[in-house]
Amino acid sequence: MSYTVKTHNTGHVDACCTSLVGYLTLERSKLVELFGEPMDGSGDGKTVCEWELEVTDEKGDAGVITIYDWKNYDQSAMADDYKDWNIGGASNRSARVLNELISEMINPNGDYGNYVRTSLY
Repeated sequence: MSYTVKTHNTGHVDACCTSLVGYLTLERSKLVELFGEPMDGSGDGKTVCEWELEVTDEKGDAGVITIYDWKNYDQSAMADDYKDWNIGGASNRSARVLNELISEMINPNGDYGNYVRTSLY
């Protein structure tokens, strides 16, 4: 499936009311390459950085996905090789869409990777 993406770097993305739906294993440097620089994290230190994405599929269905570190309480998420991210969204579908999107961006020939885990237990 083909997706279009708007990020916090290209326009306003309303990420209100997303919650944890999975985990992403991908280096920070690759996320910057794909989606641009992250936003600053929360003021309370629970997140250091975050990407906000609005992803639209071929049918015009859109959803908001967030990628963020959680409770590191240090600057480790700013390292290029950091790769332990949380995924926020409205449902587990958000995690599946993110995996498809990243796979398409990294491997345009259609070889899908397994960047996302959705088991929260």
